[in-house]
Amino acid sequence: MIKVFNSVLPIIILLVIGYLCRQKFIKDKSFWSNINKLIYYIMFPTLMVYSISKSNFSEIDLSFIPILVLIILGIMGVIWLLKPFFKNERFWVVFIQGAVRYNSYVFIVVTLLYVNTEVMPIIALITAFLVMTTNIVSVFILSKYSENKLSLLQTIKSTITNPLVFSCFLGLFVNYIATIFPGILKIVWLNSTLNYIGKASLTLSLISVGASINLQVFKENFYGILGCSFIKLLLLPLIVVSILSYFEFSPVLILVCMIYAGSPCSSNATAMTETMGGDHESMSLIISTQTVLSVFSLTLLLYCYSIYFGTIQL
Repeated sequence: MIKVFNSVLPIIILLVIGYLCRQKFIKDKSFWSNINKLIYYIMFPTLMVYSISKSNFSEIDLSFIPILVLIILGIMGVIWLLKPFFKNERFWVVFIQGAVRYNSYVFIVVTLLYVNTEVMPIIALITAFLVMTTNIVSVFILSKYSENKLSLLQTIKSTITNPLVFSCFLGLFVNYIATIFPGILKIVWLNSTLNYIGKASLTLSLISVGASINLQVFKENFYGILGCSFIKLLLLPLIVVSILSYFEFSPVLILVCMIYAGSPCSSNATAMTETMGGDHESMSLIISTQTVLSVFSLTLLLYCYSIYFGTIQL
C-alpha cells in the first residue's frame, strides 16, 4: 500500500498543480495548446525513442497484443449492440470512444513511476498497436455517424504519422541497428540530452493533463458519462487482468496492461470529435470525469493487484 501511495500521490499533486495553474494563474488557452504540442511532438516521442532503443524485447510473449486488441474490439462490439438503448445517437458515438480510448500520458507516466523503465518494451508495443486499433475504429464510427467524413486512407495515414506511434517504430529501428552497431547507444552527450528531455516530459505531461480538467457540472447525460467511466476505469481493466491471468502471462505484463486499460480517455479525442462534427462537449466531459476518477480507480486497481499478485519481480 505504501508503494501505491508513494506512486500515486506525486501524480495527484502534479494534476492539481496543472489544474490550479490553468484556473488561477495561466488562463491563456494558447499557452496550454503550445505546451501540449511540445509534449506531443517532441518530448514524449523523445522519451519513447530513447527508452525503446535501449530495451530488450527478446523475453516478451507477443501474443498478448492480439488478445488486447480482441478485448477492445469485443467491448466496442457490445456497446454497438446496445445502441438502441441510447436516446441520443451523438452521445452513443462519444460513449463508445470514451470506453476504449486511453490517455498515453497517464498510462506511460503511471507505469514508469510505479514500475520502472524495464517495462518500456511492453509500453511500446501497446502504444504502437492499440493506438492504431482505437484510432482507426473510432474514426470509422465518427465518419459513419457524424457530420464530417474521413476516408480510411486518411485515417491510416494520420495514425501512422501519430508522433507516439512513429516514435515507437523509430525506437524499434534504432534498437535493431544497435545490435549491429552497439556504439550508437554509448554516445554520452546524446544519451544525456535525450534522458533529460524524457524525464521532463513525465512531469510536464501530468501538469498538462491537470490543466485540461473541466469540472463543469453535467446534468445532461449524467448517468451515461458515469457509466462510460465505469466501463473504462474499472470493468475494462478487470476484464484484461482476468483474461491475461487465465492465459498465465507474467504478473509484470499483466500489471502494465492493467494500467493501460484503466487509464482515462485520451484528451485529443475532443479535438478529433469536434473536427468530424461529433458531440465534442460530451466528449470533453467524459474525458475530464475519467481523468479525475482515474486517480481513485488506478489507486484501487494497483492496491488490489498488490494483494492478489504480491510484490512484482523484475
